Amino acid sequence: MLLVYSHTMDRAISGQTVLAVDLDGTLLQGDLFRTSMIKLLSANPLYIFAFPFWLYRGRAFLKRRIAERVEVDPARLEYREEVLEYVRVERQAGRTTVLATGSDETLAQIVADYLGCFDSLLASDGYRNCTGHTKAQMLVERYGAKNYDYIGNSRVDLAVWEKAAGVLVASKSPRFCLRVQRRFEVIRVFS
Repeated sequence: MLLVYSHTMDRAISGQTVLAVDLDGTLLQGDLFRTSMIKLLSANPLYIFAFPFWLYRGRAFLKRRIAERVEVDPARLEYREEVLEYVRVERQAGRTTVLATGSDETLAQIVADYLGCFDSLLASDGYRNCTGHTKAQMLVERYGAKNYDYIGNSRVDLAVWEKAAGVLVASKSPRFCLRVQRRFEVIRVFS
């Protein structure tokens, strides 16, 4: 079981920057939130009427309510093998790895436990939606600015890369990769 930290500083034992990895679209081919939402609606389409009420309380609240009602089999998810292998190699080399995702921590914890290559987890918790600026803030609170490298895949990750020491991109879009490379010094591209 992973240790879910509070807001304390944690640095890699080796002195390296921490490796933070996004889940949806980066480590996974798809999106865990969409997958769980579709699964819930397939089981009971009437939940569609609850979504607006849950969303009214915030995106993190919506994610939590859906996560409470579905089961996800992590063995059936499609992973991006190149990214997964990179994380495993870095962790074996002694680097601290963190799964930093906008998905609800309930489901993200299941994925992290299954993969067994993350030291900790940052995720949406029913109150804070761990995406964009919020994810950047959470990573800075825990590790400090410029003390983590981040692997992401989308426009919302630009805010996280702003505070990162190293930028790694997992995208099949050459246009997006070029956009990121114009703004940051990119360490690696996983395409």
